[in-house]
Order: sequence, then C-alpha cells, then structure tokens
Amino acid sequence: MHQLIQLLNQVSPMSPALTERLLRIIKEVRFKKGDVILAEGSIASHIYFIESGLVRSYYILNGKEVSNWFMKEGDIFISVLSFLRQIPSVDTHIALEDCLCWGISYAELEETYELHPEFNKHGRLISNEYYCRSEERHIALKRQEPERKYELLMEKDPDLVLRVRNKDMASFLDVSPRSYDDMRSAYAENMKKKK
Repeated sequence: MHQLIQLLNQVSPMSPALTERLLRIIKEVRFKKGDVILAEGSIASHIYFIESGLVRSYYILNGKEVSNWFMKEGDIFISVLSFLRQIPSVDTHIALEDCLCWGISYAELEETYELHPEFNKHGRLISNEYYCRSEERHIALKRQEPERKYELLMEKDPDLVLRVRNKDMASFLDVSPRSYDDMRSAYAENMKKKK
C-alpha cells in the first residue's frame, strides 16, 4: 500500500488523520491470472490501485471481445459508469496476470470525502488525469490509422505491447490478428532501418 499512499501524497499532501483512515479502510485484494474482476452486468462496488499485474477491460460486440484498454501497475482502475453511477457495467475486467491490488468500496470512498473534505482534491485531480488519458486514447483510436496507433503505443508503452496477447491488442487497435502481425513486422523492419 506504500505505493498508493505515496501516489496520493504526490497528488496533494494528506493530513495524518486522512492517511490513518485510508490505511485502515483500503484492503489488499489479489486476483489470479484469468480471474474476472468485474463481469458485464455487475455493479462495480470497488475502485482499485494496481501494485503489480495487468488488467484488461473489454466488451462484447457482435459476439466478439473488443478490448477497451489495459491497466497495469501504478494505475487506478474502475468501470467508470458502473462505479460512479452504481449501475450495471457495460464492460468486463479480467486479470491478464496475477495482480496485487488495493481496493476501497464506493461507500467507503464517499464517506471519506464527507469526513475528510481535503480528499475531494485528490478525487478531482485523479479524475482529471484519467479523463485526459481517456480523451487521448479516444483521439488516437478514432482519428489515427491503426499503424500510427501501434507506433504511439510502442513510443509510450512498449512493455504493454509485449505483455498483452496479440489477439487482445488487435481487438484494441480494431484490426484482425493477421493485420496486427503484419503491422508488428513492418514496425520492426522500420526500426531496424533507422538504426
């Protein structure tokens, strides 16, 4: 939990009382590779910080899984609409690797905002950051060709590309697995030429 507390203090220094409360209510949660963390149609009752591991968010379209995004160590993850509105989720979260997470329930989070108004600043700044990340992802996915999307992923997070199954990354980039393989090969060739 040290990493989460450190992250929150970087966002804005926390009072000892707030820190003590968070240390008391945030719980360690472990997920095994393949565990469904949140199923489509379920209500997201917790928000998690990933200390280690990798999580995939996806939905079903025309009988096929389509990846929304991948979350890894250092990320905070929720099914946004489900958690914030307490409604059934339209996506599924699954552990792609064994995960060590730290979780807080919706009720505990809301109570913390009430008891410690300073924590509202953390919520706002973290929400702002993740909203901006979501917009950047949306712009890249909707306004870029698949090859450029892949290049951007390789520039920003090459480790992620190596950790995610090809078929899951292909669905995220909205290409066939075959096209994804071709794209990876072309990218590798271009990088060799640049060296």
